[in-house]
Amino acid sequence: MKIYSTLSLLLVVASLLGCNNLATKPDSLSIEKGNHAAPTAVDLILNEARSIEVQHTSRPEVSKPATNTRRDKKTSVKLTENNLNTKQVIDDILTLKLNNKVTVDLWQRLRQGYGMQAVDNSRIQRAFGKFVNSPSYFKRITTKAQPYLYHIVEELEKRNMPLEIALLPAIESAYEPLALSHKSAAGLWQFMPATGKDYGLKQNYWYDGRRDIIQSTSAALDYLQYLHKLFDGDWFIALAAYNYGEGNVAKAIKKNKRLDQPTDFWSLKLPRETREYVPKLLGLCKVVANPQKYGIQLQSIANKLYLKRLNVGRQIELSSTAKLTGLSVTELKRLNPAYRRGVTAPKGPHYITLPVDKVGQFQLALAKIPAKSLLVQANYSKPPRTKTQTHKVRRGENLTMIAKRYGTTLAELRQLNKLKAGRPLYVGKRLKVPTSKTTNTVVVAKTQTHKKTQRHKVRRGENLTTIAKRYGTTVAKLRQLNKLKTGPLMAGKRLIVPTSKTTVVVAKTQTHKKTQRHKVRRGENLTTIAKRYGTTLAELRLLNKLKTGPLMAGKRLKVPTSKTTVVVAKTQTHKKTQRHKVRRGENLTTIAKRYGTTLAELRLLNKLKTGPLMAGKRLKVPTSKTTVVVAKTQTHKKTQRHKVRRGENLTTIAKRYGTTVAELRQLNKLNAARPLYVGKRLKIRGTVLAKTQTHNVRRGENLTMIAKRYGTTVPLLRQWNEIKGNMVKWGQSLKVPTTVAALQKSRNKPKLKKIIHRVRAGQTLGGIAQRYHVSIRKIKQWNNLRKSSLLKGQKLTILVKH
Repeated sequence: MKIYSTLSLLLVVASLLGCNNLATKPDSLSIEKGNHAAPTAVDLILNEARSIEVQHTSRPEVSKPATNTRRDKKTSVKLTENNLNTKQVIDDILTLKLNNKVTVDLWQRLRQGYGMQAVDNSRIQRAFGKFVNSPSYFKRITTKAQPYLYHIVEELEKRNMPLEIALLPAIESAYEPLALSHKSAAGLWQFMPATGKDYGLKQNYWYDGRRDIIQSTSAALDYLQYLHKLFDGDWFIALAAYNYGEGNVAKAIKKNKRLDQPTDFWSLKLPRETREYVPKLLGLCKVVANPQKYGIQLQSIANKLYLKRLNVGRQIELSSTAKLTGLSVTELKRLNPAYRRGVTAPKGPHYITLPVDKVGQFQLALAKIPAKSLLVQANYSKPPRTKTQTHKVRRGENLTMIAKRYGTTLAELRQLNKLKAGRPLYVGKRLKVPTSKTTNTVVVAKTQTHKKTQRHKVRRGENLTTIAKRYGTTVAKLRQLNKLKTGPLMAGKRLIVPTSKTTVVVAKTQTHKKTQRHKVRRGENLTTIAKRYGTTLAELRLLNKLKTGPLMAGKRLKVPTSKTTVVVAKTQTHKKTQRHKVRRGENLTTIAKRYGTTLAELRLLNKLKTGPLMAGKRLKVPTSKTTVVVAKTQTHKKTQRHKVRRGENLTTIAKRYGTTVAELRQLNKLNAARPLYVGKRLKIRGTVLAKTQTHNVRRGENLTMIAKRYGTTVPLLRQWNEIKGNMVKWGQSLKVPTTVAALQKSRNKPKLKKIIHRVRAGQTLGGIAQRYHVSIRKIKQWNNLRKSSLLKGQKLTILVKH
């Protein structure tokens, strides 16, 4: 009975420790030394128990003669059955197993799988030092790597590759699947378009496989294995070839062989970026191997599956998937970054990648919803093909010049002609280029309010968001109704707020604008060409994407053949207007505020031009149910494109181009619930930034004064110079963005003539200011004077109207 009780306890322990092949009878124990059968779980436990028992015994083990095998067996069984302390065995075995338990932290698993050669040199030390001095970098990459790292480690282990490669995306993209380099490399693994296609990564209007987490990881590891085999099993050279290209690295190796020099990675002559590429990875691996030693806190990542891929079978919107899973649209797009249009491709793939814990919820919800109400049928269609013409490459031309000439981009030219980056053009090659004649669609929004509006007085602490929620409207509508620009609201300001929903009627005006070409002659400049064709410098620069600098003789410019088309508006009055008698001190702004209307409506109703109002004049003012459609003048210029960068949103883009969020949404047909993704191209019809200039801050100046001086805004100054607050330092250099509108305004200012005045005996600043009809402050400003005292013979610069 004692034997059976002991074995039953051991079997319980075996089951707790996850053992499978358990023996149920004591007769099945096979503990003879000569038995070669596969050991059972009980055998292993008894052997472990025997070794533990011997360790706890004070007597030394006495070796037995090899010939007396039967006696050895009896002694062994006797030791196991009679002398075994069962409780002690259980405790010791549990302790032993828990000390060797399965790794629960993914970083620990990654460290255990290091397989590259240990190297230490000055290049690695430099990279290592930079990582140690940037603890915030590890916090950032840990957060971003958490959804993807387990899958990468799993794939590497399946292929028996060193796990250091799992940290390669930290060097390439910082685990950002939407990353896009200046050379058009994209995704976690930064695949170039051509290399991605070579390894089966589809790239089309709907889908970019380089950003697909699962597909790009598989392709990257295939490529690295190929390079590892190509360069005779040298991982360092394989990684260098991944960065620089296999052909370039092969040339460097051949050159070293020709010069009888070593051909290892550290001896090759490679570009700086590639020379630092491998040391960066090794320096990062060194920190991850023992982060606590270097004062780095590495956030734990659970060693478990995080992502699972499902095949939906048909086209589906990511926003619909987000609703079914309870995830945000932003989070879902980060897990499915390959879909470029917020929807799976019409002809596939239809894979959706989700967190493991959301898969069941998604499948249940998907089964309950009819396919027609969820899946996309024809809401998304491919854009029409671009009409092209043929251009024959001439001597001295390159893609940049050709792109400028035809008003297109390098990327579009390469895509139309399937050209690879880095390959030169040869003379006589025929290229497809988009036609120069374009059709511009101008969308004019007319707002008709069918019910009365009311007034709201802004209280301290309120902003447009809280007010919009209170009245059931949007921030964009509040800005439109009150003609508000960006900036904080002042307490006490009265805002027009709608009492009912506002219907927006969109009218589209299509103008087919033709341009012609002008060949620049010797001695001509933009000013003379603009005068000749009745246009402006700003319009010429926009049409031809010109920067500052002289024109080259022979250059062909686009010049407009037509000017401005005015869209005439009609005023429909549903009730009688009332009259208002202008009182002394009143102006259009105060009258408009009083009657809850706008300056534009008052000018339209009374056919007023610019200029002061005369006291006693009677004006028509609209009653509460008057709908006024304001005439807008649309200049037929091409809309420009803006590529969304990391960290940008509609508000910052609207500020940059001097437009509004509502206009951006309307022009690009954007849904308020859908966030912007990096790389999206937006149409911009706002004020275009012409150029930037530098301003050295003087004493007493602040951002508000500088913004007024250059005709720009304080938010733009903060954005361009990365400044918080309104204070700047004396002598600080600021980038000042100058808009086209500001340039045109500056041209309309009266020209000033420069006069040099020599101070005579007894003259003062006040007398000189009266003589030239200027202020003392301006004279001080023009001459950088701090004091009012003058010296005889001193020269002063005076600017007077010419």
